[in-house]
Amino acid sequence: MEDVSSFWLCATLAGDAALFNSVASTAAPSVNGDYNTDYTHTDLEGLGGIEKKLSEKDVSPDVVEWDGPADPECPRNWKPVRKFFFTVITSSVILAVSFGSSVFAPATAVTAAQFGVSPIVMQLSVTLWILGLAVGPILFGPLSEVFGHLIPFSVTVLGLAAFQLPVALAENVPTILIGRFLAGAFGSGSYSIVSGQYYELYDLTLRGSEETPVELEDIVHKYLTKPVRMFATEPILVIFTAYLTLVYGTLYLAFQAFPLAYRQRGWSATASELPFVAVMLGIMSACGICSLFALTWYKARVSQNKTAPQPEWRLPPMALGAVILPPALLWFGWSGNVHWISQVIASYFIGLGLQLIFIAGITYIVDVYRESANSAMSIHVVVRSLIASSFPLFATEMYEQLGVAWASSVLALLSLIMAPAPLLFWVYGSRIRSWSHFSSTLD
Repeated sequence: MEDVSSFWLCATLAGDAALFNSVASTAAPSVNGDYNTDYTHTDLEGLGGIEKKLSEKDVSPDVVEWDGPADPECPRNWKPVRKFFFTVITSSVILAVSFGSSVFAPATAVTAAQFGVSPIVMQLSVTLWILGLAVGPILFGPLSEVFGHLIPFSVTVLGLAAFQLPVALAENVPTILIGRFLAGAFGSGSYSIVSGQYYELYDLTLRGSEETPVELEDIVHKYLTKPVRMFATEPILVIFTAYLTLVYGTLYLAFQAFPLAYRQRGWSATASELPFVAVMLGIMSACGICSLFALTWYKARVSQNKTAPQPEWRLPPMALGAVILPPALLWFGWSGNVHWISQVIASYFIGLGLQLIFIAGITYIVDVYRESANSAMSIHVVVRSLIASSFPLFATEMYEQLGVAWASSVLALLSLIMAPAPLLFWVYGSRIRSWSHFSSTLD
């Protein structure tokens, strides 16, 4: 059952890529509808704060530019097939990391018996991996803004692979726990790096790369502390991180709630995990809805407005998910005494609501912070993982003590409290972004 998280997170990245790709050709249309990369200050007011039209006389000798807007080496000009394979490869790394977080869970009882410890001790193998997810992004995300994506991404992939070996060959519990933590820490760097890669691959913002020497002091003060400074001063990042953390935690709690709810019906342990198929169908439906939204409403909105796309235009799917999730949780929790199909249908809408919120929320964060997207996603993943790492330890106790109905009601109430967030930012998002020191700026 835990493997659903792997599917969920991989589907999220695939959904994000589909969203970026589907609107890439409309992100900055010219008057006649053609692709336009000859930007002026007016065009780019919301896309990085570039002060004037880029030309040879404006470019510093320390800045490396593409060889014109049609440079084939520019990622945005890659052929669709190359973009597709790039997206598949990077999404596969995300799949490996998220799959690794949960794949050990079914083996906790077996390994606990093998090493003579309690199952609770072996559950730390899941918790420590998730804690590791909170370590990597705070380092790899900012460093990718300094050195580019290739080196940090290569390190995170190699570290992820290398620290699987101690776990596979372990002869004691500490080796397993340490190996799991380090594998999660290295692998988690991909979370923050890949989101920035997708933005640069599919978005049309024109930018160069600084080649001036980077001092260690600059790395520490400007980049490594940047995620913390952003989280301390950016209300958008704080609110969306809180909401998406609740969504992420709800999924982990569902891993405990769903089997418990169906075992109370007399189902076997294996059969009680089958309703997760309904959650997966809801997740896939959400990805389809978001892609359809991007190809219809969002594309039409961009075409009708000859200015830069606004991040708030990403929020309608999130608003839909915010409306769906609270009643779906209540429906699931309080339908334990009726036919089992009722809870299965509720599970579908839980997956649908969770994924709609998550895809739109991640996309909004990336759109708001643009060149600072890696740092924003880094601190987001850190906070989300720190909180979620405790969920496997108390989820079972929570549902056994409160019961499926009341525990689900608690989650529904929390979801209801956060539900106005999309509407709040739809109305006031532009004003709130104007207060930001990091939104739409070139740092």
